[in-house]
Amino acid sequence: MSDLNKRTLSLKRTFNAPIELVWEAWTNSEHIVQWWGPKGMKTKVIEHNFKVHVT
Repeated sequence: MSDLNKRTLSLKRTFNAPIELVWEAWTNSEHIVQWWGPKGMKTKVIEHNFKVHVT
């Protein structure tokens, strides 16, 4: 697990929201810090390297 290039994070969530809004929330780091953790938790994005992986 020490090789950062071999780490993968896969998440599956269902949201009752327009797909454009969900896409914006997941792909924009300014939005991620608002909802990633529980209310009151401060989140800091150090690096946001978003890539689409199609299988």
